[in-house]
Amino acid sequence: MTHAYLNSVTSLGVHCLINKPTRFMHNCTPSLMDHIYTNDNLHHLYPGLFPLDISDHLHSFLLIEFFRNKQHAHLWRKCYKNLNVDSFSFDLDDKLRHNLSNISLDADSKCTLFLDTFIDVINTHSPLVKLSRRKTKLASKPWIIKGILHL
Repeated sequence: MTHAYLNSVTSLGVHCLINKPTRFMHNCTPSLMDHIYTNDNLHHLYPGLFPLDISDHLHSFLLIEFFRNKQHAHLWRKCYKNLNVDSFSFDLDDKLRHNLSNISLDADSKCTLFLDTFIDVINTHSPLVKLSRRKTKLASKPWIIKGILHL
């Protein structure tokens, strides 16, 4: 029965990480009662057993080693600090008058044309700036707000 079970499980592409007995009872042979299965072949996995006297079982655990890319990915954001709203509005109005003047377009095409024009004009008037390491780190923690930082 045990070999048939293990064969059926491994045929699914998973393997058992705990292969030592985990339960010890008086007058009984030790048995493997606690299992950890995985199909992960990408990470280093370190299974183990942790003895505690509160149970007749050894507690099983699994450590997974994740490799982080050492290069910091820089985040880029739009900088609206120096946006001249009047110049932006004038350019947007000028381009929209020119692009949307074709009456033969349907509503979906006009909406797409409007969005493309808007993105083009906003990219011209507000460039992308690279965030500092500190701001990149804060951007990865959205639960930290300015009020918390000032405490």
